Amino acid sequence: VWIAGRSPWESHEARNGIPAARRVHSQTLKRRGAKGEEDMKILVVDDEMVSREKMKMIMGHFGECDAVESGADAMEKFVSAWNSWSPYDLVSLDVQMPEMDGVEVLNRIRGMEREKNVPENKRVKVVMVTARSDKDTIMTSIQAGCNDYVVKPFDKRALTNTLEQFATSEELVASA
Repeated sequence: VWIAGRSPWESHEARNGIPAARRVHSQTLKRRGAKGEEDMKILVVDDEMVSREKMKMIMGHFGECDAVESGADAMEKFVSAWNSWSPYDLVSLDVQMPEMDGVEVLNRIRGMEREKNVPENKRVKVVMVTARSDKDTIMTSIQAGCNDYVVKPFDKRALTNTLEQFATSEELVASA
C-alpha cells in the first residue's frame, strides 16, 4: 500500500524523522531503522539449486535470506516485501534463467523504484551472478542498473569482497 506516492523508504523517514541507513558491521550487514540496527533483508534468485543454496548459505551470514528459483518468483517476493513495508536491502540475481532472466528482473525492479521516486542511494543493491564473464554480459548488467557482479564459480571470499565494496557508497558505512 502506497501513501501519497511515497516508497517504503520515504514513508519510513517521514514517520520516524530519520534516514534509512545501511551498515557493514564486522562482516555482518546491518540496516539502521526505527528500532536500531537490524540484519539486512536479502533475496537470492537462481534457477540452479546448487548455486542458489550456496549463495543462500553465504548470504545467510549477512542477514535474513530468502531464495527463489525464477525471475517471476523473484518479482512476486520483491513486490510482496515492498508492499508490506519491509523491502529487500540486497538482491542476488542470476543473469541466465529461463522465462525471465536476471536482467529483465533488474529492469523491472529499477522501473518500480523510478516510478515511486526512490532516491538512488536508497534503492536495493543488486549483485548479478553469471557464469559468463564476457564484456557484453557484464555491460548489459551494469547498464540495467546492477551495483556489481560475481562470476561463477564464486566463493565466500569473493562475495564478501563484493559486498564490502558497497561500504564506499553513500548509504553504507564500514566499521570495525
